[in-house]
Amino acid sequence: ALTGFCPNALAVEFIATQGAHIVAQPATDLERRVTAQLAGYVSQVLRAPARIVPDLAAVPAGSPAILLTAEGRDLSPGLEIPGDSPEAFALETRRVDGREIVVASGRTDRGLKRAVHRLVIRSEQRAPGLVIPALHVAESPWIARREWTLCAWSPELVRGVFSNPQADQRMNVWRYDERQVAAYADMFDWFGFS
Repeated sequence: ALTGFCPNALAVEFIATQGAHIVAQPATDLERRVTAQLAGYVSQVLRAPARIVPDLAAVPAGSPAILLTAEGRDLSPGLEIPGDSPEAFALETRRVDGREIVVASGRTDRGLKRAVHRLVIRSEQRAPGLVIPALHVAESPWIARREWTLCAWSPELVRGVFSNPQADQRMNVWRYDERQVAAYADMFDWFGFS
């Protein structure tokens, strides 16, 4: 449990080339994937590997951290998660025991995925490296399931009856290899689709 936090939201700054700490105890495949995706994003932005640690005590004193948790876990910071949607989440920046942290908490692992998605969208890549602005967000998405589908369009078919045989086929999803299809699906995952 977290103690000694100030309820006033503040910006959290991660310094480039110093890496970052992500506090997480992923229990499901989705939580492991979301944690790894966030670590990859933070590592790319800061140009230093992000460390995933099991508790806040493993983060050096004074260093900022990102805390990921699902409702009811020991790491739970007591954030109010609205509604009863499995995708409901809360996201907040805080000062805890002399360090700045970002807390992302979901009702379930799906809610945690939504919280991390919103965190990435709200993050700012600027000096000193990665800045998470002051946040106090609590949402309960109303869409039960978000699905994506391939459009049956191909690049050479222009509107109407015209066909352009010189069209660039690199964007034709029907010709993607397995790696490209996996990257395409990952893109939709990052855009927030189920």
